[in-house]
Amino acid sequence: MYYILSDKEIQEAGGRFTRQQAYNQWNSLRYNEEEKAMLLQLLLKDKFDICYELPHEKDVFISPLLLPSDQPSLWGYETNLHFRYQYSFIPHGLFSRLIVQLHEKIDAEQRWKTGVRLLARMYGDFIRAEIQQFTDPNENQKVIDIRINGSREGCKQMLTFVRTAVDKLHKDFKNISCKEKVACNCEKCSDLVKIGEKPSFFDYKKLQDKIQNRSYFEECEKSNYKQINIGKILSDIVIENAAYGNIDNDFLYNLLRKGMTINQIINKNEVNISDIGKASSSATASSEANLTNTISIEINNLLCETEMLKEDIKRELKIKKFPTEDIELVKSDIEVAENAIKEIKVSKNQNQEPSPQSKKRLKGFIDDLSNENSTLNKALKLLRKGKDYGVNLAETYNKVAENIGLPLVPPIALEVIKKL
Repeated sequence: MYYILSDKEIQEAGGRFTRQQAYNQWNSLRYNEEEKAMLLQLLLKDKFDICYELPHEKDVFISPLLLPSDQPSLWGYETNLHFRYQYSFIPHGLFSRLIVQLHEKIDAEQRWKTGVRLLARMYGDFIRAEIQQFTDPNENQKVIDIRINGSREGCKQMLTFVRTAVDKLHKDFKNISCKEKVACNCEKCSDLVKIGEKPSFFDYKKLQDKIQNRSYFEECEKSNYKQINIGKILSDIVIENAAYGNIDNDFLYNLLRKGMTINQIINKNEVNISDIGKASSSATASSEANLTNTISIEINNLLCETEMLKEDIKRELKIKKFPTEDIELVKSDIEVAENAIKEIKVSKNQNQEPSPQSKKRLKGFIDDLSNENSTLNKALKLLRKGKDYGVNLAETYNKVAENIGLPLVPPIALEVIKKL
């Protein structure tokens, strides 16, 4: 599509053109005014991502494919967060489309064919970023490199903005081969990043997999293979309490299901041999406390599942035009169940028997998962993760039920839920 803007005057202007220039070029193609307006609209963000309109200049546009190659100047800011995408092959036009996706935060004229700089106010601070496409000479790999300057929370917010845009573009390319790479934030690597030198990089997916398999450390090559806590690395990347829809929510969802948070992982320490004897001698005394803690974790997992289910119902069923009154009814049923679970949690923490009312409300909610006439069951059938929610809720409930005097979900009901 970009060839329709390949006018020499536009190229010499570094991809800058006006609406009238585009219309004049298309006159030879005999488009009428309505068709020309429609064609220009197709070239914008979220369509073909060929160009974007300058925010403070009406009817003036930039086509990143026609930007100059020269970088305007060196980036003069300390890097506080470093992240990159590593490719075996970068599809043509991906980076120019990324510039279009990010254009609302471009810092003045800080853009060129293979790079762009962003500026935004986040959490009350100015956050700056430089994103470049190049070939890493040490690894002979194509990369999109992201350096961010600013406060810790602001850097995380800016990175999430960029990663969301990249992820969106990746979905338009079949079989794209890419790895997300996280810079190590140990003392040695942090010093290297600040002065623009290359730190150790870790495979982001591998770090997630290690945590979910309860392995909490990675070795840093730059600091003589010192063990680095993975939670500390990810705490600079992941917005743990983000709204639903955040790019890392599937990972956070899996963590919560296992009763973990990044903050808990940060507090994990390597086991010393001298500690093993102490742990062994106190094992018997702590077994009852461990059982109580396990039940508490599963109760928290139930609450996490219901909270996420409520968010999905609110978002997805509105799009699918599920009756509004039924949406409100399901949300109300979930809130009743949540209140019952919270009451049960308080009772268990106080070593008391949960009230019959709390147990009855929770059991009624779980029974509705397999009741094909219930509004909850019908809602789950429409959700993308409806079966997952149903199965997770039923199985987690079963881990709690016997300890609070409730019957398990029977196998026949579980089979119904698995067919949602």
